[in-house]
Amino acid sequence: MNLSPRHPLSRIVALTVTLGVVWLVVASGATAASVVSAASAVSAASAASAAPVVSAASAVSAASAASAAPVVSAASAVSAASAASAAPVVSAASAVSAVPKVPSGFVGVNVDGPLAGGQPSLPSAMSTMVGAGVESVRVAFNWAAAQPTEDGPYDFSQTDMIVADAARDGLTVLPVVIYTPSWDARPNPPGTIAIPKDDRPYAAYLTALVKRYGPKGTFWADNPTLPERPIREWQIWNEPNFTYYWPTRPFAPSYVALVKAAHTAIKRADPGAEVVLAGMPNDAWDYLQKIYDVPNAGQYFDVVAAHPYTVIPANVILFLQKMRAVMTRNENASKPIVITEMGWNSSIGHKPSDDYCCQSTAARQAAKVKAVLPLLAQYRAALKLQAFYYYTWASQGTNGGPSADWAGIFQISGSKLLAKPVFATFKAGVLAIERCKRIGKLAGSCAAAAG
Repeated sequence: MNLSPRHPLSRIVALTVTLGVVWLVVASGATAASVVSAASAVSAASAASAAPVVSAASAVSAASAASAAPVVSAASAVSAASAASAAPVVSAASAVSAVPKVPSGFVGVNVDGPLAGGQPSLPSAMSTMVGAGVESVRVAFNWAAAQPTEDGPYDFSQTDMIVADAARDGLTVLPVVIYTPSWDARPNPPGTIAIPKDDRPYAAYLTALVKRYGPKGTFWADNPTLPERPIREWQIWNEPNFTYYWPTRPFAPSYVALVKAAHTAIKRADPGAEVVLAGMPNDAWDYLQKIYDVPNAGQYFDVVAAHPYTVIPANVILFLQKMRAVMTRNENASKPIVITEMGWNSSIGHKPSDDYCCQSTAARQAAKVKAVLPLLAQYRAALKLQAFYYYTWASQGTNGGPSADWAGIFQISGSKLLAKPVFATFKAGVLAIERCKRIGKLAGSCAAAAG
């Protein structure tokens, strides 16, 4: 089976936000530290979760359409971060010394583009993921492909392939359920993704997905030789703060209506399942507040997602602190956060046709990943950070093309995946925070614990 069409999960579009006088410790490994000053900036990136290929022009247009990207003053940045009661701003004196071990299921990666379609070999790639300590994959579940006609049956062939390949390696799957078939699509401007005009068919698709891949799902009954890894988390859409993904403005009322319909459907089919809010980049904390401003919105999701694309690794923590502050203010402090996209690319030297935030050389990409992993472990408990998904496992860059096409830990070259310097850094950093020297055959099984 092959996934078709093949859609990349992310096109990074940045709006830079100056964060003011904030001091954060950047851990490099478990000992070395450097300090970020007022000059540092968070640049957030827009990722297209399972989106069709976005040209540089349309990507920039999507960024321009993000309505809120004001400059944040030093005072407001500090107060917002300080308001996160469980995650205070770190002083230069409190250098990270011992990085805590992370719990099972903390480490994930995004799988998209040709790799999500099985080219190159997805089973081979997933085996390598397992060896690097990855325990979960985030993948698009394309409603438009699964139900192209209103009265037709659901086609699970694409999603069956992903779930089967993941299960063989003991990986769990976080689906991003997205894309509206034409028969239920609202009219949308060119260069944007249509959203449902009636939320009920989207909810019905989610019900079918839960019955297929949830506990006691038909997929597991049909494939008794596979290790059961039922899907218990469902992410509702992607980046509605961008008009590219959610053309209707303001986005929050209609997006929350979709989340409410999805929540009702998922909980009826599997009361123990969790509804994950769409991840958002840029001033995500402001967009999150717009969601909370919709009456009762906080009742319709269990997990808040974030896309903290930043220039400086330490500012990932500040981004999450600001998200946590909004959740606390809206009496949602008990809910976890999951990073569903985060990363840097290695586009410098390949003449990219854009000017996104997270461009790096291959060496700097590796260094930034080395810096951020111990920080995520260090602040995981304080931020109630449930998991992170690095963007992305493999990408297919072209000279002169979008810089986001160089985001992968691996580079796609024909039928091969070529490891970039970031792979060694990612693997070493992940195994360190998992306290494991060598992973066993299945994801999450440590064959040789670290001393």
